[in-house]
Amino acid sequence: MKVKEFKAILVRENKTQGDCAKYLGISENTMSAKLKRGVFGSDEITKLISYLHIDNPTYIFFGM
Repeated sequence: MKVKEFKAILVRENKTQGDCAKYLGISENTMSAKLKRGVFGSDEITKLISYLHIDNPTYIFFGM
């Protein structure tokens, strides 16, 4: 996962990690841990793509 690029999208969309955590129904600590590991479930990825208007999810989540 391209964490720096993901965080740049957060800034662009004026969202925080906490906003994303709340949207996904997880704690901020869990969100932080998922970002640190770079691992999200497919349902979470789908929700984040929509929530953050991510144009190239393959690049962000799979580094391709």
